[in-house]
Amino acid sequence: MREDHAYFLGLLATDGTINESSRNRGRVSFELQARDASVLTALSQSIPYRSRFRYRCRTTNFAQAYESAILTFCDLRFRRELSALGYTSGKKCHTTSPPRCEYDEVGFWRGVVDGDGSVGITGLNRPFISLVTASQQLRDAYIDFVARVAGTRPNPKRNARDRVFNIMVLDEPARELAGVLYREDVLAIPRKVGAARLVRSWQRPNNRNRVNFERRRWTPEEDRRVLEPLPQLSIATELGRTVRSINIRRWRLRGCGSAKNVETILPS
Repeated sequence: MREDHAYFLGLLATDGTINESSRNRGRVSFELQARDASVLTALSQSIPYRSRFRYRCRTTNFAQAYESAILTFCDLRFRRELSALGYTSGKKCHTTSPPRCEYDEVGFWRGVVDGDGSVGITGLNRPFISLVTASQQLRDAYIDFVARVAGTRPNPKRNARDRVFNIMVLDEPARELAGVLYREDVLAIPRKVGAARLVRSWQRPNNRNRVNFERRRWTPEEDRRVLEPLPQLSIATELGRTVRSINIRRWRLRGCGSAKNVETILPS
């Protein structure tokens, strides 16, 4: 239930790795950009197991010289404790989930967002907090958390290219979520704390009203008009709807309903 320990579990679920080898050897490790090293330093002091902290520089496909910070725990007792919480070795992107115990939600989800999320302001001046995950369990638990603290419930599907969920929270809900996750003086990646500060201070521009859409239901009389052999534009003008909505409604009435139901709608 400690917030810093819950943050560790959230970061481990996204950016951490557990490796096991023969004779009970193994390690729990994190590798972040060198500019984020302060988080790993704080975790090494917070977690009550012996750790090793170091820097390394290597060449990657994206940069000639990439400097990273690495934090490693090699204690077998620690790995067994994490295993009891549901954290096991191997590939975890599709199976990761919240720990199997009571935990501090704010700390845990801050660690998850720090690992696989983004925080900031879009080019259209819209604040956002996004999270990308391939895990159905993590997606569902995060959406429940967002619904309780921000008053909105995203419902993303897996994308076609990578089969991952991109959970996006925008505008006032993003501001509320940032206020909960990124309070001042919390354990987090400093650059994301700075981005969250901008999100928390965002105010909706006066020339951009918040629009709430109310679904307008179709009446039997409107359905009869839609099915008449008239141009869609004239029907849309008469009913005060768009041509696209007329086209979709006509397709549904002709293709999705039974012949008996359609006959009751058609004019006699």
